[in-house]
Amino acid sequence: MILFITSKMDAHVDYLIKELSDDDFFRLNIDDYLTFHTITYKISNSKLDVNIFNKIGSNLDMNKIKSIYYRRPTIPTIIDNIEDNNIKQLLEKETMEFLRQYYYSFPDLKWLTNPYKIHLTKGRVNQLIFASKLGFKIPKTIVTNNKDDFLTFFEECHRKVIIKSINPLSYTSKNGEKESFYTEIIDDSNIKNIDFKLLSNSPSLFQEFIDSEYELRVTSVDNQHFAVKIISSITDWRKQKAVVSYEEYTLPNDISNLLSQYLNYYDLDFGCFDLIKGKDGQYYFLELNPNGQWLWLEIETGVPIRKAIIDFLYSSPNSNLMVQ
Repeated sequence: MILFITSKMDAHVDYLIKELSDDDFFRLNIDDYLTFHTITYKISNSKLDVNIFNKIGSNLDMNKIKSIYYRRPTIPTIIDNIEDNNIKQLLEKETMEFLRQYYYSFPDLKWLTNPYKIHLTKGRVNQLIFASKLGFKIPKTIVTNNKDDFLTFFEECHRKVIIKSINPLSYTSKNGEKESFYTEIIDDSNIKNIDFKLLSNSPSLFQEFIDSEYELRVTSVDNQHFAVKIISSITDWRKQKAVVSYEEYTLPNDISNLLSQYLNYYDLDFGCFDLIKGKDGQYYFLELNPNGQWLWLEIETGVPIRKAIIDFLYSSPNSNLMVQ
Protein backbone atom coordinates (compact mmCIF):
# COMPACT_ATOMS: atom_id res chain seq x y z
CA MET A 1 0.00 0.00 0.00
CA ILE A 2 1.13 3.56 -0.78
CA LEU A 3 0.75 6.43 1.66
CA PHE A 4 0.36 9.80 -0.08
CA ILE A 5 1.30 12.68 2.23
CA THR A 6 -0.04 15.82 0.62
CA SER A 7 -2.84 18.40 0.84
CA LYS A 8 -6.43 18.66 -0.36
CA MET A 9 -5.56 20.90 -3.31
CA ASP A 10 -2.96 18.70 -4.99
CA ALA A 11 -3.75 17.88 -8.61
CA HIS A 12 -0.67 15.64 -8.83
CA VAL A 13 -1.99 13.15 -6.28
CA ASP A 14 -5.51 13.42 -7.74
CA TYR A 15 -3.97 12.36 -11.07
CA LEU A 16 -1.83 9.60 -9.58
CA ILE A 17 -4.61 7.83 -7.69
CA LYS A 18 -7.39 8.06 -10.27
CA GLU A 19 -6.72 4.54 -11.58
CA LEU A 20 -5.75 2.95 -8.24
CA SER A 21 -8.19 0.99 -6.13
CA ASP A 22 -9.01 2.23 -2.64
CA ASP A 23 -7.14 -0.74 -1.19
CA ASP A 24 -3.92 0.33 -2.89
CA PHE A 25 -3.39 3.67 -1.15
CA PHE A 26 -4.17 5.95 1.77
CA ARG A 27 -4.21 9.72 1.32
CA LEU A 28 -3.19 11.87 4.28
CA ASN A 29 -3.97 15.54 3.63
CA ILE A 30 -1.87 17.38 6.20
CA ASP A 31 -3.97 20.56 6.00
CA ASP A 32 -6.88 18.35 7.16
CA TYR A 33 -4.87 16.53 9.81
CA LEU A 34 -6.39 18.13 12.92
CA THR A 35 -9.93 18.44 11.59
CA PHE A 36 -10.29 15.17 9.69
CA HIS A 37 -7.55 12.75 10.82
CA THR A 38 -6.00 11.43 14.00
CA ILE A 39 -2.59 9.79 14.30
CA THR A 40 -1.89 7.55 17.28
CA TYR A 41 1.54 6.23 18.30
CA LYS A 42 1.94 3.29 20.66
CA ILE A 43 5.56 2.89 21.66
CA SER A 44 6.85 -0.05 23.70
CA ASN A 45 10.18 -1.77 24.23
CA SER A 46 9.43 -4.30 21.53
CA LYS A 47 7.60 -2.44 18.78
CA LEU A 48 6.06 0.72 17.39
CA ASP A 49 2.41 0.78 16.33
CA VAL A 50 1.16 3.79 14.40
CA ASN A 51 -2.44 4.11 13.26
CA ILE A 52 -4.18 6.82 11.26
CA PHE A 53 -7.95 7.29 11.40
CA ASN A 54 -10.25 9.68 9.57
CA LYS A 55 -13.84 10.79 10.00
CA ILE A 56 -15.22 8.74 7.12
CA GLY A 57 -14.13 5.52 8.76
CA SER A 58 -10.90 4.80 6.88
CA ASN A 59 -8.19 3.43 9.13
CA LEU A 60 -4.55 2.82 8.33
CA ASP A 61 -2.03 0.63 10.12
CA MET A 62 1.42 1.94 9.15
CA ASN A 63 2.67 -1.65 9.16
CA LYS A 64 0.75 -2.10 5.89
CA ILE A 65 2.59 0.72 4.14
CA LYS A 66 5.35 -0.24 1.70
CA SER A 67 6.10 3.18 0.25
CA ILE A 68 5.37 6.86 0.83
CA TYR A 69 5.03 9.70 -1.67
CA TYR A 70 5.73 12.93 0.20
CA ARG A 71 4.19 15.27 -2.34
CA ARG A 72 3.18 18.69 -1.09
CA PRO A 73 1.85 18.82 2.47
CA THR A 74 0.79 22.21 3.81
CA ILE A 75 0.50 23.54 7.35
CA PRO A 76 -2.35 21.93 9.33
CA THR A 77 -5.36 24.08 10.10
CA ILE A 78 -5.64 24.57 13.85
CA ILE A 79 -9.19 23.96 15.10
CA ASP A 80 -10.94 27.32 15.42
CA ASN A 81 -12.20 26.90 18.98
CA ILE A 82 -8.81 27.91 20.45
CA GLU A 83 -9.15 31.57 21.46
CA ASP A 84 -5.89 32.11 23.36
CA ASN A 85 -3.24 33.04 20.74
CA ASN A 86 -0.37 31.91 22.97
CA ILE A 87 -1.95 28.48 23.34
CA LYS A 88 -2.69 28.40 19.63
CA GLN A 89 0.96 29.14 18.75
CA LEU A 90 2.10 26.45 21.17
CA LEU A 91 -0.25 23.91 19.57
CA GLU A 92 0.95 24.85 16.10
CA LYS A 93 4.59 24.33 17.10
CA GLU A 94 3.83 21.03 18.82
CA THR A 95 1.85 19.82 15.82
CA MET A 96 4.58 20.70 13.33
CA GLU A 97 7.24 19.06 15.49
CA PHE A 98 5.15 15.92 15.85
CA LEU A 99 4.67 15.72 12.09
CA ARG A 100 8.39 16.17 11.54
CA GLN A 101 9.10 13.27 13.90
CA TYR A 102 6.34 11.22 12.26
CA TYR A 103 7.99 11.66 8.86
CA TYR A 104 11.35 10.57 10.28
CA SER A 105 9.95 7.48 12.04
CA PHE A 106 10.01 5.26 8.95
CA PRO A 107 13.48 5.45 7.36
CA ASP A 108 13.28 1.86 6.10
CA LEU A 109 10.23 2.45 3.91
CA LYS A 110 10.58 3.46 0.28
CA TRP A 111 10.13 7.24 0.04
CA LEU A 112 9.59 9.58 -2.85
CA THR A 113 11.15 11.67 -1.36
CA ASN A 114 12.12 11.57 2.31
CA PRO A 115 11.70 15.13 3.66
CA TYR A 116 15.06 14.92 5.41
CA LYS A 117 16.76 14.36 2.05
CA ILE A 118 14.71 17.18 0.54
CA HIS A 119 16.04 19.49 3.25
CA LEU A 120 19.64 18.41 2.60
CA THR A 121 19.49 19.03 -1.14
CA LYS A 122 17.68 22.38 -1.21
CA GLY A 123 19.62 25.58 -1.73
CA ARG A 124 20.72 27.06 -5.04
CA VAL A 125 24.21 28.01 -3.88
CA ASN A 126 25.16 24.55 -2.62
CA GLN A 127 23.56 22.94 -5.67
CA LEU A 128 25.73 25.00 -8.00
CA ILE A 129 28.87 24.16 -6.02
CA PHE A 130 28.17 20.43 -6.14
CA ALA A 131 27.08 20.45 -9.80
CA SER A 132 30.33 22.16 -10.76
CA LYS A 133 32.40 19.62 -8.82
CA LEU A 134 30.50 16.81 -10.51
CA GLY A 135 31.34 18.10 -13.97
CA PHE A 136 28.31 20.12 -15.02
CA LYS A 137 28.90 23.42 -16.73
CA ILE A 138 27.28 26.22 -14.71
CA PRO A 139 26.80 29.93 -15.39
CA LYS A 140 29.39 32.20 -13.77
CA THR A 141 27.84 33.13 -10.44
CA ILE A 142 28.35 35.58 -7.62
CA VAL A 143 26.46 35.81 -4.34
CA THR A 144 27.17 39.12 -2.63
CA ASN A 145 25.85 42.12 -0.77
CA ASN A 146 28.85 44.19 -1.85
CA LYS A 147 28.11 46.88 -4.46
CA ASP A 148 31.65 47.04 -5.84
CA ASP A 149 31.91 43.26 -6.22
CA PHE A 150 28.60 43.19 -8.05
CA LEU A 151 29.62 46.01 -10.42
CA THR A 152 32.91 44.25 -11.18
CA PHE A 153 30.99 41.05 -11.94
CA PHE A 154 28.56 43.02 -14.11
CA GLU A 155 31.45 44.27 -16.24
CA GLU A 156 32.98 40.78 -16.44
CA CYS A 157 29.67 39.51 -17.81
CA HIS A 158 29.56 42.15 -20.57
CA ARG A 159 27.03 44.22 -18.66
CA LYS A 160 24.25 41.66 -18.81
CA VAL A 161 23.40 39.39 -15.85
CA ILE A 162 20.39 37.81 -14.22
CA ILE A 163 19.28 38.02 -10.61
CA LYS A 164 17.38 35.25 -8.82
CA SER A 165 16.48 34.52 -5.23
CA ILE A 166 18.80 32.41 -3.08
CA ASN A 167 15.73 30.65 -1.70
CA PRO A 168 13.52 29.37 -4.56
CA LEU A 169 10.48 29.70 -2.29
CA SER A 170 11.00 33.40 -1.59
CA TYR A 171 8.05 35.68 -2.23
CA THR A 172 6.70 39.12 -1.44
CA SER A 173 3.15 40.07 -0.46
CA LYS A 174 1.05 42.67 -2.25
CA ASN A 175 -2.57 43.39 -1.34
CA GLY A 176 -2.66 40.17 0.62
CA GLU A 177 -1.49 38.10 -2.36
CA LYS A 178 1.82 36.24 -2.57
CA GLU A 179 4.10 37.22 -5.45
CA SER A 180 6.96 34.91 -6.36
CA PHE A 181 10.42 36.32 -6.94
CA TYR A 182 11.12 35.55 -10.59
CA THR A 183 14.41 35.60 -12.47
CA GLU A 184 15.07 39.00 -14.03
CA ILE A 185 17.66 40.40 -16.44
CA ILE A 186 19.87 43.29 -15.36
CA ASP A 187 21.55 45.25 -18.16
CA ASP A 188 22.21 48.84 -19.18
CA SER A 189 18.48 49.50 -19.52
CA ASN A 190 17.68 48.96 -15.84
CA ILE A 191 20.86 48.83 -13.75
CA LYS A 192 20.15 52.36 -12.57
CA ASN A 193 17.05 50.96 -10.80
CA ILE A 194 19.06 48.77 -8.43
CA ASP A 195 18.72 49.86 -4.82
CA PHE A 196 22.19 49.21 -3.45
CA LYS A 197 21.00 50.01 0.07
CA LEU A 198 18.75 46.96 -0.17
CA LEU A 199 21.62 44.91 -1.59
CA SER A 200 23.80 45.79 1.39
CA ASN A 201 21.18 44.32 3.73
CA SER A 202 20.89 40.93 2.08
CA PRO A 203 23.09 38.88 -0.24
CA SER A 204 21.73 38.38 -3.75
CA LEU A 205 22.50 35.75 -6.37
CA PHE A 206 23.68 37.02 -9.76
CA GLN A 207 24.67 34.98 -12.80
CA GLU A 208 25.99 35.68 -16.24
CA PHE A 209 23.27 35.83 -18.86
CA ILE A 210 23.39 32.69 -20.99
CA ASP A 211 22.20 33.23 -24.54
CA SER A 212 20.12 30.08 -24.79
CA GLU A 213 18.52 28.04 -27.53
CA TYR A 214 16.00 26.69 -25.02
CA GLU A 215 15.56 25.49 -21.48
CA LEU A 216 15.08 21.92 -20.34
CA ARG A 217 13.02 20.58 -17.47
CA VAL A 218 14.11 17.07 -16.60
CA THR A 219 11.93 15.03 -14.23
CA SER A 220 13.95 12.11 -12.91
CA VAL A 221 12.29 9.06 -11.37
CA ASP A 222 14.40 6.09 -10.29
CA ASN A 223 17.18 7.17 -12.69
CA GLN A 224 14.79 7.53 -15.60
CA HIS A 225 15.15 11.03 -17.01
CA PHE A 226 12.09 12.54 -18.70
CA ALA A 227 13.31 15.65 -20.49
CA VAL A 228 11.08 18.35 -21.94
CA LYS A 229 12.31 21.23 -24.08
CA ILE A 230 10.78 24.56 -23.09
CA ILE A 231 10.80 27.51 -25.44
CA SER A 232 9.59 30.71 -23.78
CA SER A 233 8.87 34.22 -24.96
CA ILE A 234 10.50 35.68 -21.81
CA THR A 235 13.40 34.92 -19.47
CA ASP A 236 11.42 33.15 -16.74
CA TRP A 237 8.83 30.84 -18.29
CA ARG A 238 7.03 30.45 -14.93
CA LYS A 239 5.49 33.91 -15.29
CA GLN A 240 1.84 33.92 -16.28
CA LYS A 241 2.43 36.20 -19.25
CA ALA A 242 4.98 33.86 -20.81
CA VAL A 243 4.15 32.22 -24.15
CA VAL A 244 5.57 28.74 -23.81
CA SER A 245 5.86 25.66 -26.01
CA TYR A 246 6.84 22.16 -24.86
CA GLU A 247 8.44 19.23 -26.63
CA GLU A 248 9.74 15.85 -25.45
CA TYR A 249 13.54 15.81 -25.63
CA THR A 250 16.32 13.21 -25.73
CA LEU A 251 19.28 14.10 -23.53
CA PRO A 252 22.87 13.30 -24.50
CA ASN A 253 24.21 10.29 -22.59
CA ASP A 254 26.84 12.32 -20.75
CA ILE A 255 24.21 14.71 -19.37
CA SER A 256 21.95 11.82 -18.33
CA ASN A 257 24.88 10.21 -16.55
CA LEU A 258 25.65 13.43 -14.66
CA LEU A 259 22.01 13.70 -13.56
CA SER A 260 22.12 10.12 -12.28
CA GLN A 261 25.36 10.78 -10.42
CA TYR A 262 23.82 13.88 -8.82
CA LEU A 263 20.79 11.93 -7.59
CA ASN A 264 22.84 8.95 -6.45
CA TYR A 265 25.17 11.14 -4.40
CA TYR A 266 22.22 12.44 -2.36
CA ASP A 267 20.42 9.08 -2.44
CA LEU A 268 17.45 10.61 -4.26
CA ASP A 269 15.01 8.69 -6.43
CA PHE A 270 13.21 11.79 -7.69
CA GLY A 271 14.16 15.27 -8.78
CA CYS A 272 13.22 18.04 -11.21
CA PHE A 273 16.28 19.57 -12.87
CA ASP A 274 16.37 22.88 -14.74
CA LEU A 275 19.00 23.08 -17.48
CA ILE A 276 19.79 25.46 -20.34
CA LYS A 277 21.06 24.53 -23.79
CA GLY A 278 23.22 27.50 -24.75
CA LYS A 279 23.73 28.77 -28.28
CA ASP A 280 27.35 27.79 -27.70
CA GLY A 281 26.20 24.16 -27.70
CA GLN A 282 26.83 23.66 -23.97
CA TYR A 283 24.35 22.33 -21.41
CA TYR A 284 24.24 24.44 -18.23
CA PHE A 285 22.99 23.25 -14.85
CA LEU A 286 20.69 25.77 -13.16
CA GLU A 287 19.09 24.02 -10.20
CA LEU A 288 17.34 20.97 -8.77
CA ASN A 289 13.94 20.89 -7.12
CA PRO A 290 13.95 17.63 -5.12
CA ASN A 291 10.16 17.69 -4.81
CA GLY A 292 9.09 19.60 -7.89
CA GLN A 293 5.96 19.66 -10.04
CA TRP A 294 5.67 17.53 -13.17
CA LEU A 295 2.00 17.00 -14.01
CA TRP A 296 1.73 19.78 -16.59
CA LEU A 297 4.66 18.32 -18.52
CA GLU A 298 2.91 14.96 -18.87
CA ILE A 299 -0.28 16.71 -19.97
CA GLU A 300 1.59 18.84 -22.52
CA THR A 301 3.86 16.15 -23.99
CA GLY A 302 2.70 12.72 -22.84
CA VAL A 303 5.96 11.84 -21.08
CA PRO A 304 5.03 8.86 -18.81
CA ILE A 305 6.03 10.30 -15.44
CA ARG A 306 2.95 8.98 -13.62
CA LYS A 307 3.70 5.42 -14.68
CA ALA A 308 7.33 5.73 -13.55
CA ILE A 309 6.27 7.05 -10.12
CA ILE A 310 3.65 4.35 -9.53
CA ASP A 311 6.00 1.62 -10.76
CA PHE A 312 8.68 2.86 -8.40
CA LEU A 313 6.37 3.03 -5.39
CA TYR A 314 5.14 -0.51 -6.06
CA SER A 315 8.51 -1.98 -6.97
CA SER A 316 9.04 -3.84 -3.69
CA PRO A 317 9.51 -7.61 -4.01
CA ASN A 318 6.11 -8.29 -2.41
CA SER A 319 4.13 -6.26 -4.92
CA ASN A 320 2.79 -7.19 -8.34
CA LEU A 321 0.93 -3.98 -9.17
CA MET A 322 2.34 -2.09 -12.14
CA VAL A 323 0.77 0.65 -14.28
CA GLN A 324 0.03 -0.34 -17.86
